[in-house]
Amino acid sequence: MMYRDEIPMPATDAASDATEAKRGDEVSTEASFTEDPDEHDESTWANQVDEHLSTAARIAGHHGSGLDQFMRAAYGAYLGMHPDVRQQIEDHEMMAHITSMRRAGRVGLA
Repeated sequence: MMYRDEIPMPATDAASDATEAKRGDEVSTEASFTEDPDEHDESTWANQVDEHLSTAARIAGHHGSGLDQFMRAAYGAYLGMHPDVRQQIEDHEMMAHITSMRRAGRVGLA
């Protein structure tokens, strides 16, 4: 598990700080990731994920977002990109709920 102090933050310099100050609270939503099919190397996409998560963490911290809010947003974004995973989780939760209702005698077996 990585702690907040261990999250690698992108390097900044005076020029980028000045640019950020001019923008104020404006946050860029443009993603710069590689979609080249030849670059499916695990280290390439893993580095991109690390870079973008670090940037997101920096932006969230800059705006005072708490860890729970940041993690909910990251988890929601992941599930948004993987609806099959969301469906599996919902199915599992439904089955767990039905099982608990059966044990309590509220639902019979079919």
